[in-house]
Amino acid sequence: MSNTGAVAMKKKKRRNHFVPEMLLKNFTDKDKKLYFFDKRFKRKSILRTTPNGLYWVRDLYVPRDADGNMDDSAEDLFAEFEREAAPVFDRIITAVRNVKEPVLSSSEREIFDRYIYFQWARVPETFDHILDHTLKRMSLEDSEIGDLSPEELSEFRKRINVESLIANVTEPGDRIMSYLRSKSLAFVLIRRKNKSFVIGSNPVVRVFPEGSDSVLRAFLAMWLPLAHDVAFAYGEGKGGLMEFTQDRELRRFNEEVFKQSRGIAGRSDKLIASLAGVPIRKTAEHRLHRAEPLC
Repeated sequence: MSNTGAVAMKKKKRRNHFVPEMLLKNFTDKDKKLYFFDKRFKRKSILRTTPNGLYWVRDLYVPRDADGNMDDSAEDLFAEFEREAAPVFDRIITAVRNVKEPVLSSSEREIFDRYIYFQWARVPETFDHILDHTLKRMSLEDSEIGDLSPEELSEFRKRINVESLIANVTEPGDRIMSYLRSKSLAFVLIRRKNKSFVIGSNPVVRVFPEGSDSVLRAFLAMWLPLAHDVAFAYGEGKGGLMEFTQDRELRRFNEEVFKQSRGIAGRSDKLIASLAGVPIRKTAEHRLHRAEPLC
């Protein structure tokens, strides 16, 4: 631009991640890449990319007004919240890897609970269902919604989604936050170097322990892997630091992540291929400038 005193326009964030890079980077291999598989891809094979190339949708949090102007203020808000949550996650991961139970302050626990609720609500697997229900209810109250064109309906859905997510970040529901605060936290460590968690496009999953002999039997819902070797769960009882001591427990967890997600990613191509049930071929690089996103 010329030196006319004009202020340069801020570049719009077109690639909106619903699973943030600050989480995905904890699942990368030594080259800081992830292997991934998407159930919807016609080519049933394992691909490889960077955290920036995964779990995003173009303009997911960027609605347009009546004149077509884009508003990415919500994405700025979400990014700021992720920066607030990142050091809490890092401290938890460091403590667990040092075989110490993380002790969160009241403010850290609030950030943590708020982030988990937000992460659960922001993925397509969740908000598609919520939006469909909301639109049906609103259509009964306002008949004009049924007359919207497909393009107008798409923007209307996006606007409802963004407004809901902003509420989740800024003013989460008291009932839900109270419920989360009432639960114990279990932090789970994998010590073996050849074993790992995967991260799904739906990263907050419900996993019910198999039998009464499971050390995790009291932790019934809302699991989130924080890194390839660290996960946590909400539950009843004492909580604290735990381990997956049996391969079948870890395998079942990863299978549930795959079952509840559109795609999975991780540091091991063999693990991703095994869960997806596809052969390991020469892994193709997922080029960001020409390949479709995993979403």
